Amino acid sequence: MNDYNFFEPFYKKIKIPYKFLCFFFTFIIILLIFLYFNNTIHKLEERISNQLKQINQLDELNVLNTHKELERKVNEFSNQLTDIESFIKTNDETYWINKNIIDEIISYIPDGLTFKEMNLHEKTISISAEATNKYLIAEYEHYLRISDNFANIYVDSINESINGQRRVFSFNMTMTFVGGGDIDSE
Repeated sequence: MNDYNFFEPFYKKIKIPYKFLCFFFTFIIILLIFLYFNNTIHKLEERISNQLKQINQLDELNVLNTHKELERKVNEFSNQLTDIESFIKTNDETYWINKNIIDEIISYIPDGLTFKEMNLHEKTISISAEATNKYLIAEYEHYLRISDNFANIYVDSINESINGQRRVFSFNMTMTFVGGGDIDSE
């Protein structure tokens, strides 16, 4: 026996087929590759799911921010509505002239008399108008005096002018609203 190699007798006795070793190592390598790719795929799936969660959180934040913005606008609208309602209530309590009174002022206008301007200040009404003759001005003043809603009716000025071939009488009238009569508030 040669003493060169101590393991030589054992090696010769045990014969391991090389084909089996090749298949075994190939199987191990394929198994390792499979495990590596499986692990990589699993990590990628986790990253994708985390990114989807972040996107969903961003979407939820956007929805939440939109909801908060809409709530703020609704609150502003509610405050504006409250302000408008209080203004309307105050206006209804303090506004002394209504459509019926204006309709009454206009209903007394005889044919040939044309309104130019009407100003309302506190309880004073100022009217600027034109008439084709002075009798129409007197007739209008008379109808207003008969009404129970107006007092202190004065014709401040009457100016005569010629417009083309016809005479025009411009006048200013002031009166005080006293209320009463058969005028109903709307």
